[in-house]
Amino acid sequence: LEAVKEDRNEVDAIELDDEHGARTLTKLFAATAPAEGDTSATPGIDRLTWEWELTAPRSAALAKTRADGVLSALATVRAVDVDDPDAEPAAYGLAEPARTATLVFADGRRLALHFGAERAAADGRPAGVWMRVGDDPTVWVVTTYAVNNIFKTVDDLLPES
Repeated sequence: LEAVKEDRNEVDAIELDDEHGARTLTKLFAATAPAEGDTSATPGIDRLTWEWELTAPRSAALAKTRADGVLSALATVRAVDVDDPDAEPAAYGLAEPARTATLVFADGRRLALHFGAERAAADGRPAGVWMRVGDDPTVWVVTTYAVNNIFKTVDDLLPES
């Protein structure tokens, strides 16, 4: 039940939108020096080394481990169940999702994960939160724990003072 499996090294930014407002977490990559003696080359970027910055709604340095936790939770999402994709999206709270997380990739691609209402456990079906990935009609059920690891407030992501 792998709903999302993306290469976290290809992600440049994360956009979160929920009851706490919209916020953007952006990777700041380390620069790589040109080869020794190469005077024509410009510095590149090391896509394997980064820090995080909040770039919206304001600018602030973020705790790397906390922002990396959000990235990990979004790059690999495992569902606990699937539901009927032919039902009306409103039945799942997905007609106008209250929470959306978008991965922004280095190549410009964007992948939006839309989170709807909570589903109670019933008839042997696990509880969770309904989710859709982009325009795919599949209705996934993911754990509330997974959703809570994605939707962090700005204060949750700031370094400890």
